[in-house]
Amino acid sequence: MYYRSNFDYEQKLECGDFSRKKPFSNLAYNYEFEYLFFFLQINGVLNTPIKYSAEYLDSIQKMTGVSPKINNIPQVDYSFWWGQMNNPEKEKLLNDKKFFWEFCEKEKIPYPKTIINFKNLNEIQSRELILRPRFGMSGIKSQVLKREELKELPNGLIASSYYSNRQDFGLLLQKSGSTIYYENEISKKFHYKGSTFFPENYNKNEEEVLSKYISKLKMINQGEGDNLQFDGFFTQNEFFFNELNFRETMASIVGEFVRKKYTNNLVKLKVLPFNEYMKIQASRNLVKITPDAKVYSYRFGLVLEIQD
Repeated sequence: MYYRSNFDYEQKLECGDFSRKKPFSNLAYNYEFEYLFFFLQINGVLNTPIKYSAEYLDSIQKMTGVSPKINNIPQVDYSFWWGQMNNPEKEKLLNDKKFFWEFCEKEKIPYPKTIINFKNLNEIQSRELILRPRFGMSGIKSQVLKREELKELPNGLIASSYYSNRQDFGLLLQKSGSTIYYENEISKKFHYKGSTFFPENYNKNEEEVLSKYISKLKMINQGEGDNLQFDGFFTQNEFFFNELNFRETMASIVGEFVRKKYTNNLVKLKVLPFNEYMKIQASRNLVKITPDAKVYSYRFGLVLEIQD
C-alpha cells in the first residue's frame, strides 16, 4: 500500500476538493513534517518526491524497530495518511469547530462561550475574544481582539471567550480504547511548540478531571474504530475543551510512539527553528527526529527530550 502526505487536508475539506491526483503536491509545506509517517509504524510505502538518505532511514529503523520504505515515483493508487479522505463529508463535519462547539453545548461538556454570528456578540461577556478559522491546524490565522474591536464576524470564523492564563492540553482517545493525556506548549501567536508526555502510570489530577467526559466524547464517532484527538486548556479554576481533530496531529503521532518506546519516562517534544535544531548534539536523552541531511529545506526541527 502506498501513502501520500496531505497537510493541506483541512483546506481541501473546507473547499470540497476531495480529488486524488497522480502528480505529487507542489505545496512546499506538504513535506515539512512528512517524516512523521515513519513513526506511525504503518506497514506501507511512503510515496514522496523527497529522497531521504539511507543514513536517516537507518536511524528511523533503530528508533522505531520498523524498516521505513519510500517510493519516489508518483503512484496512481495510494491512500492519504495525515487526513484519510475516505469519508470526506463525515470528516469535514467532524473537523469543523462549529460541530464540536455545538456537540459540547448539547452534551454539557465545558467549552468557552462561542458565537458564529456577529449579532450574538452580547452573549460573550469576556473582555477579549479569540477568532479561529472553523477549519485549520496549529493555530494558523487565529487572532485575539478586544471585544469592542470586533465589528463583524466573516464566514468561516468562530469567536470564543479568550483566556490568557492557561495550560493547554491534548487528549487522545485511541481506537484501542486507551487514552493518552499530554500538555501542549502554544506560542503567543497560537503556534504549536511542543508537548509533554507522561509515563503511563503517572498520576495526573488533570487527567482524572477530564475522565468523566470520555464516554460522551467517544459518542462522536459511534465506536467506528478511529482515533479522536481533543485539545483544551485549564485555567486556575476551570477547564475547557476547544477543538476536535479527526486526523493525525504531531502530538498524537509522537505520543503513541513515546507511549510504546518510553513507557516509564517523561518525554518532551520540542519544535525548534531549524538553525537551532542543527546546533543540538544528539545523545541518549536528546533524540533528533528531523533529518539533518538537506533532503528538504526544513524550517523546523523536532527533538525528544527524555527524562530518566
